Order: sequence, then structure tokens, then C-alpha cells
Amino acid sequence: MNTKDLLCFLEVCQEGSISKAAQKLYMTPQGLSKIIKNLEDEIGVTLFIRTSSGANLTFYGKEFEKSANELIERLESIKNIFSRELDNRHGILKIGCALGIISALSLDYFFRFNENYPNINVQISEYTDLDVEESVLNADVDIGLAVEPVDRTKFHVIPFSYGEHCVVIHKSHPLAVKKSISLLDLKDEKIILESKKFKVYLKFINYCKVMGFEPSIYFETTEISLAHKLAHLNKGIAISVVSATEDIIYDDVVVLPFEEKFLWEWCVISKINESLTPISREFLKYLGLRT
Repeated sequence: MNTKDLLCFLEVCQEGSISKAAQKLYMTPQGLSKIIKNLEDEIGVTLFIRTSSGANLTFYGKEFEKSANELIERLESIKNIFSRELDNRHGILKIGCALGIISALSLDYFFRFNENYPNINVQISEYTDLDVEESVLNADVDIGLAVEPVDRTKFHVIPFSYGEHCVVIHKSHPLAVKKSISLLDLKDEKIILESKKFKVYLKFINYCKVMGFEPSIYFETTEISLAHKLAHLNKGIAISVVSATEDIIYDDVVVLPFEEKFLWEWCVISKINESLTPISREFLKYLGLRT
């Protein structure tokens, strides 16, 4: 039994449903059911009665809920004691960040944290999407700001924010007159896309396959600004994100949103089954995230 198991149990208590709690916890219902079953086996009592309408606490479940809440409150109190000590603590917080997220967030996020805790040295390194994950696994950084999807068997994942994908297209292109672009519109077009080191590559390919076609990838890049430049040169249609298009300097291209829900989703990741440092926890709290 660990703190995560107790929090999962309490989420089911609050929602009254395994499936609803699993959705809140970004888990599968099967995975959450296994955690509850392991808890029941460990303490030797049945905690929930499963019905067609949800999960109802047994007598023992209600008693366990009281104890679990008390334990979590005590643990939070202990964590707060350590958090207050951060004011006078010297340390380093190493953050690995997927390319583009810092620009979308603004460096002010990190500068303000440093202003609050001047004795903590925040070190930020930018990586491609896949390399962020490697940097966390190799312990090169304490936490990563990564791009979904992320393997939840390897990482503890906290969803953070998202941006919208879009296309950058030369004004002379016939599709430039549209107000929005469907993936189907790109069936016979030359596509300029970030390389396989970025999650958008595989996501875009798979979305197109669902729509019934294989996209024609004309150029792969690690620099979104180069994709914009190639669109400016009318070499193809660039797949981008709205936040990155704010810096486009060309007046002969247009930015169009997708009709389909095509999102650039961010999350905070850390190594699974390894505790976050107090400094990392404080940073996540600063970002408004629950650890």
C-alpha cells in the first residue's frame, strides 16, 4: 500500500464510480480496479460493492475512508513543513523541456519561481519530444515538460496544458481561401512536418490513415521556423502550432486552424515509482498542479 493507492481509493469514494474516477486519474478502469482489488486483498476486507450504477462503500470501506483521509492529511502536513523550508534551502532544479513549450509558456513562469526562491538554481534544457523522456529516464533532469502521448508504465504523468495544431500555407495556394482546413484537404499535398523525434509526426500520420490516406511528407525538420519558411517559399504546407505562428515574419502566408480536434498536449513527467524532490513538488505546486 502506498500514498498513490490511497488517493486512488479516495477518488473512487468521491466519484462513486470506478470508471469516473479512472477518467479523473487518467487511468484505465481496469488499472484502477486492480489497485482497489490489491488494497482489499492487503487489508483483508471488501471496500466496495460494485453495482450497475457505480461503486458503493461497504461498512469497512467507510471506516477505511476515514482512516485514509486522516493519513493523507497528516502526510500533506508533513510535506508543507518541508515546503516552508524551501525558502532557505539551496538546491538545483533541473527541467527538461520539449521544444516549443517554453516559447508557448513564456520564460516568466520560470523567472517568477526563481524570484520566489532565489536560493534555488533552476536549470532548463530543451530537447526534442522523445529526448525529454530519455533525459528523465536517465536522471539527467528532475522533471520533464513533455508532449503526449507518454508511456504511463514508465512515467508518472500530470496533464498540464495544450495548444492547437494548425497549418501555414502560402497565400497563392488554392486552399488558402478556406477558413479552416480538414485533414482530408491535405490528401494530395506536400507536407512539411517536424521529424520523427516529435510526437506530432506519428500523430499526424495516424490521423491521416484514419481518414483513409497516406500523407506525402515533403520535408522533415527539427525547427518549426524552417517549416514556416518553406511554406513562405511555397514548397508545401507546414504543420505547426498556433503559439509558434505568432512569430512568423512573412506576410505572404496564412495560418488556418484544423476542423478536426488536433491538439498539442503537454504534461509534466517524472520517473515512475520514484518520489519527487521537495523542490520539484514546490515547482509543480507553483504551476498549479497536484502531485
